[in-house]
Amino acid sequence: MKRKTTELNPHPKLKHFPMLSEEKYAALVLSIRQNGLLKNIVITDDGKVIDGRNRLKAALELQLEYVPVEVRDDVDPVVYAIESAATGRQLTKTGVCLLLLDQHPDLSECRAERKGGRKVAGETVQKMNSSFRDIANLYQVPFQYFTYILNCMALCRNRHDEERLRVMVYELETSAVNLEKGILGWQASHPIDEDVSDEDLHGEPVAKRSEPKPDAILIRSFDSIMAQSANWSKIRSDAQRVIRDQFIAMWKLLPDELRKAVK
Repeated sequence: MKRKTTELNPHPKLKHFPMLSEEKYAALVLSIRQNGLLKNIVITDDGKVIDGRNRLKAALELQLEYVPVEVRDDVDPVVYAIESAATGRQLTKTGVCLLLLDQHPDLSECRAERKGGRKVAGETVQKMNSSFRDIANLYQVPFQYFTYILNCMALCRNRHDEERLRVMVYELETSAVNLEKGILGWQASHPIDEDVSDEDLHGEPVAKRSEPKPDAILIRSFDSIMAQSANWSKIRSDAQRVIRDQFIAMWKLLPDELRKAVK
């Protein structure tokens, strides 16, 4: 069965579901351009898309007049979309857990209580333990991931932090185990009242190199010199002369306090 592309629209209940990253979407567009749509877009009878929003977007971009569809009015659109995302390898396990926390109807109580900080996040996990475990088993994701994500949600100070958390999960594919470190690093470089650009929100984290400490460098250097001095007799004579000249140059640069300590 085919339907006219312009007559289809994303289901309104799925407006908060994540779309593909730019890289994955570009690959999808290329695939459809070369091979056509190989998988039906799942819709309701009135043309609301419950699985295939990225394919619909690509079809519109490629100006395809008709697309293959499958009509399903016998399913809950939210649950169907979650199962499709979880089984279709569109999301990582962390992404599936965040999507479940955001959208699954059985976790609505969790969404109502997630703003209470770490203590409430922990209490929520304890209270809804059986629900989390059942859903984790159903979607084959680690139960502990729900705790990691809820803790990070409790750390969020504003909407920028919340959006960055979703970018880390859905776009950068950060593991739940590393989410807290990532969100704290983000907060350290973005004050709570800072106006954050869209480019910054979606950018890769900047790795910060700590300045090496002079005492650590000197200790490691002298340790190395002492360890290798035992091999002096094994060093070629021409190399010994070079080392001797470098040692003399180094000696002249040493602080008086160090040179006097030798006398």
